[in-house]
Amino acid sequence: MKADKKTALVVGANGIIGTNLINYLEELGTWDIIGLSRRGDKHQENPIYSC
Repeated sequence: MKADKKTALVVGANGIIGTNLINYLEELGTWDIIGLSRRGDKHQENPIYSC
């Protein structure tokens, strides 16, 4: 059975907890990740982040 990708919305993506959560979800490989941050686009070159 093929695993479907899930979508995670991480609010505070540039913070300590948000960054660690995104790194963890990336390692799992089964998540599409949308990151939100009020501090700007620190990871703009990385397509998993949206601003």
